[in-house]
Amino acid sequence: MGMKLVSGIQFAWGGAALILAGLALAASGEIALLKNNSMSQLYLILVGVETALVLVFALFMGEKFTPRMILGGGLIISGMIAVAH
Repeated sequence: MGMKLVSGIQFAWGGAALILAGLALAASGEIALLKNNSMSQLYLILVGVETALVLVFALFMGEKFTPRMILGGGLIISGMIAVAH
């Protein structure tokens, strides 16, 4: 969401702050999860979850999805599930 705000005609400091807060939150969460989980499994789960979150936030921001984009997101998530098992 922050990247979308910053990518406009004028630079948005709020968007930049949102990017930094999101990166800090993601890094903190991943560090906490790595303490009790294997890196290989956790990475696969995180890629799938992050893909789903991007799709949800894009819908929230009013982006239009084509069937091709939905299929691509579904393939990424299903591929992560297949590799994780």
